[in-house]
Amino acid sequence: MDGLQGVKALEYEKGEFICIEGLPILHLLFVFEGKAKVCFQTENGKSLLLCFYHTGGMIGEIELMMSDPIAKTSIQAISAVKCIGLPLTQNRERLLSNTAFLHFIGTTLARKLDRCSRNSAHIILDTLQARLSSYIEITNRQGVFRDKLTDVAELLGTSYRHLLRVLEKLCVQGVLEKQAPGYFIVDYAALRKNGRGFYEPVEKKGWG
Repeated sequence: MDGLQGVKALEYEKGEFICIEGLPILHLLFVFEGKAKVCFQTENGKSLLLCFYHTGGMIGEIELMMSDPIAKTSIQAISAVKCIGLPLTQNRERLLSNTAFLHFIGTTLARKLDRCSRNSAHIILDTLQARLSSYIEITNRQGVFRDKLTDVAELLGTSYRHLLRVLEKLCVQGVLEKQAPGYFIVDYAALRKNGRGFYEPVEKKGWG
């Protein structure tokens, strides 16, 4: 699309927040490298994991379409993330007057709604083992899962004790093996089968 203003390359380090729920989001972001997790803060101050973004994801389209610059969720990089950023204020009018872009936005928002609906059902109906297995599959680093377990328990909406019980069960099943730096993935195929793609990253196709 011609005439876009202030287009820039943006990079976020692992652990850095790309946007924070309740604060202004300044750019429409197209992720072309890296992974990030999307969390929603509940009224009691706890965070719940919604989904993951990876290469091909877009951030800020909901805020663009709602004409509201306040981020609806918090998104944190779980690896180095590289994006193309379009300043929302400068480009809103031009983006919303482009038919091809609006068609693309409509399609991606429909996919996001479908994914959120499925995730909501899974959160209610699926076991913690399924959700944890999918989480480990996405967040492990070189075959080792070493996230802070108290944070993981909060993100997955469970207690720390229950999380430990499920991790022990996965070790007994031969899926994981507890080691000094964390949990080593012994049987990746079994882990993926357990997870059933619960937290598969949101995917979006390009537009033109």
